[in-house]
Amino acid sequence: MNILLLSSIYPSEDLPSTYTPVAHYFAKEWVKQGHCVKVCNSFSVFPKIYYKVASLIGIERVSSFCGSTVASNIVEDKRYNLDGVDVARFTMNKFIPHRRFLKNQISAQVSKIISFCKESDFYPDVIVGHWLNPQIELLVELSKKFPNAKTALTLHDDLSTVKRLYAKQIDA
Repeated sequence: MNILLLSSIYPSEDLPSTYTPVAHYFAKEWVKQGHCVKVCNSFSVFPKIYYKVASLIGIERVSSFCGSTVASNIVEDKRYNLDGVDVARFTMNKFIPHRRFLKNQISAQVSKIISFCKESDFYPDVIVGHWLNPQIELLVELSKKFPNAKTALTLHDDLSTVKRLYAKQIDA
């Protein structure tokens, strides 16, 4: 089976060791079971001032404010293999923490993910999203591009966060 895993959090040697590897545990086990797994890590990149603040007041406080690990050295896309899992980290600029990404950023991310898959003739049977934002929007768009793929989303948010970010879509 071809499994595409989308996550905002995925380990890499250039990220702090506090960066949770939970999604990678699943991916590497799927590989051990004989599945072909590709991961697309949508990595938030904030304005430079966030990184300056992080160095002044401490990374933990800024990370909780931003909603993700603040890593000033991550500014470009990256491809790597981790335990047999093909990973693409695609950066996404984010200006306001805990808010949605702009539509043009979602579209650009979808294009990068599709190119990543098609360059190795990979067509997912399953697309799994890990974390709400931006995975829910990516799942919707990718399900149109890969209509035979089943989709699933793992949420770490409560309903109030879903309503805050996607109120218009819920009411529609």
